[in-house]
Amino acid sequence: TSIENQPNVDGVFDSGINNAGQIAGYGSLNGQGGFIYSHGTYTSLQAPQSAPNETLARGINDAGQVVGQYFDNGPHGSYNHGFLFSNGSYATMEDPNAFVNTIFGIVVAGTAAAGINNRGDVVGSYQGTGGSTHGFLYSGGVYTNIDVPSSTFTRAMAINDNGAIVGDFVDSSRQFHSFIYSNGVYTTTSLPGGMSYGINNAGDMVGGDVLLSHDGQFTELSFPENDHLRVGGTFATGLNDHGQVVGIYFSDSFPEPATWLMLLIGFAGIGFMAYRRRQNGFALDDLASFGNRSTRQFIEPQPWL
Repeated sequence: TSIENQPNVDGVFDSGINNAGQIAGYGSLNGQGGFIYSHGTYTSLQAPQSAPNETLARGINDAGQVVGQYFDNGPHGSYNHGFLFSNGSYATMEDPNAFVNTIFGIVVAGTAAAGINNRGDVVGSYQGTGGSTHGFLYSGGVYTNIDVPSSTFTRAMAINDNGAIVGDFVDSSRQFHSFIYSNGVYTTTSLPGGMSYGINNAGDMVGGDVLLSHDGQFTELSFPENDHLRVGGTFATGLNDHGQVVGIYFSDSFPEPATWLMLLIGFAGIGFMAYRRRQNGFALDDLASFGNRSTRQFIEPQPWL
């Protein structure tokens, strides 16, 4: 199902979905701001310290707690902070090891929260000294680094209720890979493009245009409206325990090179992606009416359920 935001917003980034079907995301271009989408209704999210329309919602749990990031108007540029939205209140999240850096002439700093589970554990990433990127886990008031051994870049993107964390990393040969961290062990996964953005409690994962089930089966995800793009037009960013998947798709053209660059190097993940073409959010529903390409449904077989 195609998810459209407010009329003055040029694109929608659906980032996370909980088991009630509530979606956390944000708009882009003409009005960049966070939202919760629930049963056809949008609720705007704006952190108090955020610059106007610069709050990006990225993960949501079953209690309706939302995590993400916001940009302020610091003295030397736009500074990045993580946030937790819970029971109507915002709390800023700052990894104590975060540092101010300049990337391509843009001043960036701090912490970006990306995922939250039903225990309230939060994962994300931060910029360290020298521009290094590290993942983090925030649990019980303590920040713990998530760094794949021998990596030069690690992002933690999602966490399930079992404590399994997924994300991506860059190895010593500058190659991107996806990973899962569970019971103290890092394991490289085989999601195309090295992108892993979501995991549910069964261990199913999504990243890029693929769903990787816990039993090793791949399902390609391609929104019908961008079938002509063949590759690169659909990005899955979250899923829940019912097999519903959310993400973004391009409705009129293949992503430009700058889009791919920002997708790969932005330390805060999808929060830093910038597109010159219109994007829309989508929700992948159940098996009913699969194959009806004339509708706005985006439905794929789910053999692992």
